Amino acid sequence: MYNINAQMALVHSFVNNFTHSTGNYYNNTVMYFFTGDAPNTLQDIPMEMQTNFVKFSQASVAMSQLNGTPILDKAGTTQFDYSNVENWITVKRHKFVPAMQKWLLSHSVLAQSRTHEGTENWVANVEPGDTQGEGTDGLTRSLVWEMNEMRDTYNLDVLRYSPRQHWYKFDNFNTKFGRYPYRFPFVFTYDQAVTVDSMFISLGSTSNAYVSEHYDFQYWNEVDEVWVDMERLSVAQGTNQKQLIEFSQSYTAKKFKVRMSDTGAYDPYLFFIHLCSSTEPTYGTGPVDITWAALSYTNTANFYDYPSLRYETFETESTLWNREGYPFLFLDVGESGDDCAVTLNKSRGLEAFNEVQILDFNLKFLGSE
Repeated sequence: MYNINAQMALVHSFVNNFTHSTGNYYNNTVMYFFTGDAPNTLQDIPMEMQTNFVKFSQASVAMSQLNGTPILDKAGTTQFDYSNVENWITVKRHKFVPAMQKWLLSHSVLAQSRTHEGTENWVANVEPGDTQGEGTDGLTRSLVWEMNEMRDTYNLDVLRYSPRQHWYKFDNFNTKFGRYPYRFPFVFTYDQAVTVDSMFISLGSTSNAYVSEHYDFQYWNEVDEVWVDMERLSVAQGTNQKQLIEFSQSYTAKKFKVRMSDTGAYDPYLFFIHLCSSTEPTYGTGPVDITWAALSYTNTANFYDYPSLRYETFETESTLWNREGYPFLFLDVGESGDDCAVTLNKSRGLEAFNEVQILDFNLKFLGSE
């Protein structure tokens, strides 16, 4: 439970933007965790991060969601009763798994191909047949693209491996992108080039209706700026849900694209999907600290299924966000006993795939309406 108390106009932003359904994923409050020195000014945050949810997600160490309900029980004060969403998004570090004799690679961001470079390149990256790439003009289309970008980068990150996932997670993840293969090519992006020789995947269902039977891979050739075909990996459908599948050879790149086959009936279900390597990565293998966080403001009531806008009169604000950046609230992060706005179960020395849980969220705005 987290409390936000306010006696100034800023509270209305929380009321309007952070009120949402309390069901898992049906909310729009995303907290991004970072390492290093907290920014003192907006100028410390690269503009491409302020205007691009993909870049913002990519730079983060981990992410989390909050559910919130405003309580208007005191004159001039709004209190928000928050609860953390158990979302299985873990720390982005590579981990060696002795049982597999493989490095389980942790991508910096997993996005759909249409949004992996930001909404400004949506039309260029949209797959043939994806009607959401049509109609490049119009306010509503622009706002929906922005929310799709945020939804893609957050919801796909749920597909990270979690040590507790198979033991405590009773529900698998419906990718919600439609059954057609042009709707869900994923792009794995890494901070530096990695060598890939296998895929570690856990299917989210024993029913073939929810499981793609093969995965076609490509890697990004940075010199020629083209996608290059790799090969097709087939999965064992049915009860053999968790499996390590080898490529015929290794591939080295910073970006990989995977296209799942048509499921034939329903959206594909997954627990997690990772690329793996027998070669130790050149970065990201040690522990990491979380020191600060950013809380996003959005104009959507729900971005899990298909984004539904709260308001359709945001032409000025939308134009402003695209040019000058999204509004973010920057917060300091620590562990129990630290005097900070956000307290985590652990924020220092985090190893690969540690799960980040918010224990306390304490923020008070002082002022008058």
